[in-house]
Amino acid sequence: MAFDPWGGVWATSLADQVYAWLRAAVQDGTLARGQKVTERELAARLGVSPTPVREALRQLIHERVVVRTGPRSLQIARYDPETLNECAESLARVMAILARFHQRIESAAGNPVMEALLAQSRVFSRDGRLHRTIERIDSRPERFIRRYREHQALLDAIAEGDEERADHLAYTHHVTAARRRRTPRP
Repeated sequence: MAFDPWGGVWATSLADQVYAWLRAAVQDGTLARGQKVTERELAARLGVSPTPVREALRQLIHERVVVRTGPRSLQIARYDPETLNECAESLARVMAILARFHQRIESAAGNPVMEALLAQSRVFSRDGRLHRTIERIDSRPERFIRRYREHQALLDAIAEGDEERADHLAYTHHVTAARRRRTPRP
């Protein structure tokens, strides 16, 4: 196998691998919404010790993909159609507000090259982008909920006139988003 200097280096821990497997299993339905699971059961299924499973589950609980239902029992989170619709509506509102916000920033920058590049990046209509986003919510609702909260915090800082906090939140949001795009998905 030839060395690819542009291929990147991907060293992952066993917990990261378990996390990726569990996330993929939830996404593809191998672990169904509402299904009860235990650390021991998942460890046995994956052929690993409970420790990496516990670490992966902590992250999934934090992301609200998994919920703790007892001291030793967990459940794959359920998102009923009403919750998903609320997420989609909230996201649509936030996206509309952010689109106006981004447009103001672009105009304020007064950089015609940047404005042209951004215009080129908007190949699809706003409705098309929104439709694709709503389609994806069902497969990764926790991601959209997290993005909604980040955007809401940013909007709150702007509305309160807290420029320093808004700058910090915007920077953190964009850096985190860039890292997520570079991270291989299961």
